[in-house]
Amino acid sequence: MTFMEGKERVLNPLPLFHMNALAIILTGTILSGNCLIAPDRFQARTWWRDVTDTEATVIHYLGVVPAILLNQPRNPRENAHSVRFGVGAGVDPSHHEAFESRFGYALLEVWGMTETGRIFCDCVEPRQVGTRAFGRPRDGFQAQVVDDAGNEVEPNTEGELLVRFDGADPRKGFFSGYLKNQTETDQAWRGGWFHTGDIVTQDPDGMLHFVDQMKNIVRRSGENISATEVEAVLQEHDQVAQVRFAFSTSC
Repeated sequence: MTFMEGKERVLNPLPLFHMNALAIILTGTILSGNCLIAPDRFQARTWWRDVTDTEATVIHYLGVVPAILLNQPRNPRENAHSVRFGVGAGVDPSHHEAFESRFGYALLEVWGMTETGRIFCDCVEPRQVGTRAFGRPRDGFQAQVVDDAGNEVEPNTEGELLVRFDGADPRKGFFSGYLKNQTETDQAWRGGWFHTGDIVTQDPDGMLHFVDQMKNIVRRSGENISATEVEAVLQEHDQVAQVRFAFSTSC
């Protein structure tokens, strides 16, 4: 599943100072000769009107969007659209299949960072719906999963995601560095790999699965608790519209 040349109308409610909106969605739309639709913002009550009136064929979403739309009352327009797929990250696994079944289009989970300038995407069938899978290394974008000592872990074992470009210059296409902070830049690139700070697992066939960000792991009585899992439980409540944790370094 990918952009078709000159045939897509891409609806992206994120502002263009957002890295994904600018570097991935806008750039991809331009390079494929397609149309970008940029509404003021995401509005749940008017979303399906925006989708159908603009004849959008691809939409960009954040993880909270599927949850919000699933909590909305049914709308005659929600199945009268032209959308082929959505591109985004962070859909709750319990909402993934339910969203696709109700609204009739695929949600393609991706992974990327401002620093990387490129993404992984679970866009090849059969997709791993509801598993937090976000794709396999491809097109020169390499990945490695390591433990705290920097050693590559066994398949299906949690570890930090490291990435680089496959070639003479492992930083090709990445950011040039953190502003006025060469020390932090060198630390992020130690060992010739960019350290993402994300915890993932990787299947034997190469498929990567997001677990959490290292800074969002809560330690309790020696156990690691994923803040993402806590968010997911809270999000299931009918009276909760959106969940976001804030962490303090003093805790």
